[in-house]
Amino acid sequence: MADSDFVVADDDGVIVLPAGECARIFAASEERAAKETVMMTKLERSENSLDLLGLSRFREAVR
Repeated sequence: MADSDFVVADDDGVIVLPAGECARIFAASEERAAKETVMMTKLERSENSLDLLGLSRFREAVR
């Protein structure tokens, strides 16, 4: 761990982000959060999670 590294902690754990990677990691996390927001909106509209995740073919396979 270097002095310039970024430490993130919450109830689930702690992670150390290398200073040179922070911008990339933050951008990727914002993208993921946006996708999760869209997913939650669709789930609130009663859309099927298997369909949203592209897994409906597995549902058909076990019928």
